[in-house]
Amino acid sequence: MTSSGLSWQFAGAADGPVVVLLHPIATNRSLWDPLLPVWARHFRLICVDLPGHGHSPLRQDWRLDDAAHDLARILDQAGAASAAIVGTSLGGMVAQAFALAYPARCTALVLAHCGAYTAPSVARVWEQRLAALRTDGFDAHMETTLGRWFTRDFLLGSPLTAGWLRALMHRTPIQGYVDAVGAIQRLDHRERLRELARPTLVVAGRNDSAIPPEIAAELAGAIRGATLELCDAAHMACVEQPTWFTETVGRFILRHGR
Repeated sequence: MTSSGLSWQFAGAADGPVVVLLHPIATNRSLWDPLLPVWARHFRLICVDLPGHGHSPLRQDWRLDDAAHDLARILDQAGAASAAIVGTSLGGMVAQAFALAYPARCTALVLAHCGAYTAPSVARVWEQRLAALRTDGFDAHMETTLGRWFTRDFLLGSPLTAGWLRALMHRTPIQGYVDAVGAIQRLDHRERLRELARPTLVVAGRNDSAIPPEIAAELAGAIRGATLELCDAAHMACVEQPTWFTETVGRFILRHGR
């Protein structure tokens, strides 16, 4: 389905708690496919393609708040008054924006591998990555990105999964990636995190160089009552540790997501 310019689809139990799934940059909603058979037994899942990713069209200079408003309209079309929001990396940034803009519509929040602020030094790193992308091409950039997202042992031991991820990334238009980088560079929710009053789970990887555990701990510490869970992964536990992620997030939503 397409709503407010974003493409999305249902999966799962019609009478279960509603859960929105938000993917990282340079992927799309099919990133969640390996987890769906388990979660679909318990939840009514709404899988969303963020702007310029998957089946959602490009949108120049979009902001996290724009995507949050899109999610609210998707819930309207889905007939859902509220939902638990699960986001990884860029998806976690959008999840924060939604919970801040629509607190009554957020039953629970799962923020995986994300912070609440992009420092100027990090924004400059993103500019350097975009420059390298233009110089070296998308294939070289993709390999560098995979090396940041996953541990070396995982990439060496899981070549079929790595190939699937490369295919996901190849389907992302370069302009969609560039526009999403802009949204990440503008991230700053620091002054508003205390407003979040919904049950919140923060997920971090012990080997994550993009969002180290100490940044995740700062995020969890700034949100009232938030819980921090660490796992043996880098930047994408939903792929590197799928059973752990499925069980940890699933149990949290079953407890808090109605």
